[in-house]
Amino acid sequence: MTTLASSSPTPSPQIELSDLVTGPENELFIDSRIVAAKLEVNHSDWMQNVVKKYQTQIEQEFGVLRFQNGAVLSYKGVANNTQVFVYLTEDQALFLLTLSRNSQAVVQCKANLVKTFAQARRDLEGRNKPQETIKLPEDLLESLKLLVVIETERKALAAANEQLQAATAELQAVNAELAPKAEAADILLEAGSNLTFQEAAQVMGIPGIGRNNLFKALVELKLIINTKHPYQRFVEQGIFVVREEQTNFGVFQQILITQKGLQYIIPLLKEHGKKSSKINDKVADSFRLTPKAS
Repeated sequence: MTTLASSSPTPSPQIELSDLVTGPENELFIDSRIVAAKLEVNHSDWMQNVVKKYQTQIEQEFGVLRFQNGAVLSYKGVANNTQVFVYLTEDQALFLLTLSRNSQAVVQCKANLVKTFAQARRDLEGRNKPQETIKLPEDLLESLKLLVVIETERKALAAANEQLQAATAELQAVNAELAPKAEAADILLEAGSNLTFQEAAQVMGIPGIGRNNLFKALVELKLIINTKHPYQRFVEQGIFVVREEQTNFGVFQQILITQKGLQYIIPLLKEHGKKSSKINDKVADSFRLTPKAS
């Protein structure tokens, strides 16, 4: 591409990038002499019969035509006397080409014109694209200041990371401590309140401990006197309740184990070697809410 000038162009079979010229604001033009040469028509006739004829319409739709004085070439490349020519924008040139019959030369000229203008625009965009630059410190002092800032930020990030790790470890420890208690609470909620010895034995899940053996174990541990009478202090502590029911044969008494009783009895049995197969040691230990029986 060249800048706007009045020098005569040299015809060639196709429209090349070198056939285009750029204006002061990087706008693109093509010389009417080149267009006439590609169309294989006389430039003077084409200017008079086409360009001048449709000048008003062209300028209304596509902007002012830029007329110049210079040598005019015939399609055979023979220079004629100096005459008027015009620099055409892409839109102006394409409009003028639509007014010509679609001969092979016209079709080829249209295709070349579109391709060449498109390539020229891409080249200009690439040429005008701002280049990214890396800003380097102007002197050693600036470099040292930058290093201080980086080191300060690194230490701050390291300290924040240590705090995060400490908080995570603390949360994990709390979770490890609370998890057995949560599981124990779930067991109690599922078990309900005031259980028979048969129901309590099923909740405890201790191998070899059913209803009768649970009675025996609690007698040995001095929590109950017999199948009808617990020690009074454990009733007062809420470990047991005694349910009485009037029957035809007299008053029927039954010892029931409360939820608090489960919390007391499960870890107590574990301490005496009777471990649950359903409740792990940590969960069993978390049941204890009252002091051991004396």
